[in-house]
Amino acid sequence: MKKYFFYHLKDKIIDKHENKYKIQRKELIFKFFNTFGIIFCLSTALYHYLIGNKLLLSYFEFSFVLILLVNYIYYIFLKDLNFSCYITFLMYIFLCCALFISGGYNDLGIIWILAFPMAAYFLKGKVGGLIHIIVLITVLFLLLTINHFKLFFGTIPYSYSSFFYILVIFFINTFITFVYEDTLSKSEKDIATQLYQDQLTGLPNRMQLIEDMGNPDDYGLILLNIDDFKTINDLYKSGIGDIVLIELSHRLKNLLSVKNIYNIYKLHADEFAVLIKGTSVKKEILETAKILHRNLTYGVIISEVEIVIKISMGIASGNKNLLSDADMALKLAKEKKENYIYFDPSMRLVEEYESNIEWLKNLERAIALDNIVPYYQPIVNNLNGKIEKYECLVRLILNNKEITPNFFLDVAKKAKSYSHITKLMVLKTFEKFKNENYLFSLNLSADDILNDDTTAFIESLIRDYNIGKRVVFEITESDHIVNNDKITSFIHNMKALGSEIAIDDFGFGYSNFEYILRMNIDYIKLDASLIKDLLKNKNSEIIAQTIVDFSKKLKIKTIAEHVDTKELLNKVRELSIDYSQGYFIGKPKPNIYNDETALF
Repeated sequence: MKKYFFYHLKDKIIDKHENKYKIQRKELIFKFFNTFGIIFCLSTALYHYLIGNKLLLSYFEFSFVLILLVNYIYYIFLKDLNFSCYITFLMYIFLCCALFISGGYNDLGIIWILAFPMAAYFLKGKVGGLIHIIVLITVLFLLLTINHFKLFFGTIPYSYSSFFYILVIFFINTFITFVYEDTLSKSEKDIATQLYQDQLTGLPNRMQLIEDMGNPDDYGLILLNIDDFKTINDLYKSGIGDIVLIELSHRLKNLLSVKNIYNIYKLHADEFAVLIKGTSVKKEILETAKILHRNLTYGVIISEVEIVIKISMGIASGNKNLLSDADMALKLAKEKKENYIYFDPSMRLVEEYESNIEWLKNLERAIALDNIVPYYQPIVNNLNGKIEKYECLVRLILNNKEITPNFFLDVAKKAKSYSHITKLMVLKTFEKFKNENYLFSLNLSADDILNDDTTAFIESLIRDYNIGKRVVFEITESDHIVNNDKITSFIHNMKALGSEIAIDDFGFGYSNFEYILRMNIDYIKLDASLIKDLLKNKNSEIIAQTIVDFSKKLKIKTIAEHVDTKELLNKVRELSIDYSQGYFIGKPKPNIYNDETALF
């Protein structure tokens, strides 16, 4: 019985996704046949109307085009694929018969008749398509017989021998079409098996769970995790853990098979999920959790060893953030050694608060110990391969490890320490580069520039160090910057002191060319997401090339970020981007390279 369930469940998962692929393919084939029918019949109708002088035939073909066109519009708005396929297929039957009857269509008639098996199979399916193929052959044979007994006006340009010849090729074509579709189906089954099914238990996996929760319905979700599963794997021989997981999957199914509202999933490692459809009522979901806990705490004897299985559960309900909420509740249940915990929105606030408190302590400690430091990443000239500039990037040193700003800058803004970090970076980088010949760049946000105290500090230090001509200020592009006179004024003041301005992350998001023209920019840094896709996305290459061409006409230099491979560097140089920055050039380090050797 258990074996039957898992085979049945596996087939159910695969069939679902195989049908999805078939629908996608059916939609594509429908568009092809419908469009081909419109183009073919329109061209022949115009020929017969204007040149061939066959008005009646041309009217028939024009009506054919009109029906297919209306059918296409119907599909676009109502998305009724089955009905639209039926209409297209019906028109193909009429067309095949008309071409078979009509004189002067010998070659075209054969083409349409031989194309019919593909249309039949893909639009009507294996059984329905085969029936329609047989019906068409029968109709064509009847037309040929009627013509033989002089019961039809006109002459069908096929003899019985040529009809037999067409029939043989027709069946060969039918066989090839059906074999091709079966091959596709097998391939799709393999894909569905790999993507949507856990190979050990045969249960649907995490990807399937996410897809099943895609509807805006209410659900209950219970995440189950085996307590101390790592200990089981460590203490006992290899394979025991797998047996435990399979046994637990059997028990889950046996417990929840009474109603069809439960879906069971195997997630990563030793984690399972139960999705309860059609309810978010806390009482009902908790009742299910109690049943599971009562029946899934058990001892199992494997290879003469008794293993005690205990589980913890995290529970959530609703239709948003179910998985993350249940996961948060599960972690809390394990931490507090509870059997199960039902998610409450306050947990998210507590977790965020605790995280912020911890990082605030780290930040205050780092500032007190002078552990907010600049790291320097080289920027190389793409013509000669030499380092000409450095970008100065803020780092927090914690337990002798460098921490990137995405961990602490948001906390710094909330704690009002952000401007202090900016000032530290300006002071330390100016001190570092006062006796160096390199250009160096500093990142400034809109918050920095709108802070009068920060901008006054920057201007004062530029004059004190007399370093303005070697400083580049990188400003992240945004709508806020575009429409703010204060930021425009800051840029003007920095330019007056000899400093240069770069727009960071250009090519993704806002990307306003108009304000580039108004703001007298010196550098455009192409966004990392644009650069890293250059080798695999033609659209990214087109966008990058457009930005480069635009910049060159305005005498603005371009810099490519995220250049992490030699192949990407070659592509960037091919696009005539002026500078490159990324891990292939050099990682951010606490010291500059001081090496005049060309990198390429």
